[in-house]
Amino acid sequence: MRVLKIYDVLYYVKIDGGEWQRVGEINCAMLDDVEVAEKIILNRTSFTHTFAYLQSNNLYGLYADRTWFTRKPLVCVYDEDSFWRYNNFNELTYKKCYVENTSMSLQKVFNIFPAEMCVQYLRDRGVNTK
Repeated sequence: MRVLKIYDVLYYVKIDGGEWQRVGEINCAMLDDVEVAEKIILNRTSFTHTFAYLQSNNLYGLYADRTWFTRKPLVCVYDEDSFWRYNNFNELTYKKCYVENTSMSLQKVFNIFPAEMCVQYLRDRGVNTK
């Protein structure tokens, strides 16, 4: 049986085989269990490929930029507190993860999600919505 749940959506980046680092802001989503597998969006991509990808695609916590005077390409990485610029790296991996959020209040659920999803969320938990 498919049941809607609330998940925090987290984004991570690993550069040149380093540690996974959370980037971007925490978002939330209401999904069923089938849709919440970890997704690798960029897998060991070179600097050039990553820069080209970011010029035409939006990724939370990453964006393409250029230096002011020489216009050399940069890949910028940010989280809620910090910001880094890279002008070169060998490989970058970017992934999207889902973590179930069990502490969100119903008021916040109703403020964030569309009415149809909220009704289904309540029905999945046995609440009569008629």
